[in-house]
Amino acid sequence: MEDILYGVKISAIGISIVFGALIVIAWILSLFDRVDTLLTRSKSPQTGDASVVSDSVHGVSPEVVAAISAAVLAAYGKARIRKIRYRSGPAEASSWSIQGRATVMASHRIEKQP
Repeated sequence: MEDILYGVKISAIGISIVFGALIVIAWILSLFDRVDTLLTRSKSPQTGDASVVSDSVHGVSPEVVAAISAAVLAAYGKARIRKIRYRSGPAEASSWSIQGRATVMASHRIEKQP
C-alpha cells in the first residue's frame, strides 16, 4: 500500500511540474506577442481607413493600391492593408494549390454590412 501511495505522490509531483512549465511557457509566448504588437504599432505609420502609404508599394502602382483599398473598404468596412504584392509563379497551378487556396478563402467569414 505504501508503494502505491509513493507512486501517486511522485506522479502528482511530476504532473504538477509539467503543467507549471507549460504555464510558464504560455506566459512567455503571450509576452512575446504583446511586445511584438507594441513594436509593430510604433513602427507602422498612422494611416486612415484606405489611404496609400507611399507612391509605390512593393512595385504596385498607386492606382492599383487605391482600387484594392476601395474594394477592401467596401467589403470589410474599416480595415488596414499591410501588404499588396503580385502573385508570381507558373501560369498553371497544380490542383493541390488550387484546392488549398479555395479552402483558405472559404474559411474566411465575411459579414455583410447592413
